[in-house]
Amino acid sequence: MSKASAIALAIFDRASAITTANGYATNIGATGYRGKIYLDPESLPCFVLIEDDDEGQSRSVSRSLTTTTYILEGYASCDPDHPNDAGHLIVADLKKAIFSSDLTFGQGVTDIAWKGRAIEPREEGTTLVAARIRFALSYVENLAAP
Repeated sequence: MSKASAIALAIFDRASAITTANGYATNIGATGYRGKIYLDPESLPCFVLIEDDDEGQSRSVSRSLTTTTYILEGYASCDPDHPNDAGHLIVADLKKAIFSSDLTFGQGVTDIAWKGRAIEPREEGTTLVAARIRFALSYVENLAAP
């Protein structure tokens, strides 16, 4: 398994712990997906981990400081008149899951950068809210043995 894959799985595992039984405000961790675009309404509440582009800075011929941006999206039911209330709970749960444990993610992550959050407007006729956080992780990667 590559270092990039191990880091993504560590992020996924943290998000999978987001349940009310574990002290979170939502149950979005009950179901998770890695990179899935279409979500079946039957799978809610849930989260999706998206791995965005990464950038590298060469340290030597085969070593690079790699920075990858990750997007964690949470989906849950909401009060149709106040969807942002559930959206804020999702954002808080995602932040807590990512930032309250070992910030090396067990893989030698050297830096973590907050990139922001968003709460999507609720689509008319639904009781679904989507919210996401963006953050970037940096780590040294051996390009010859990723």
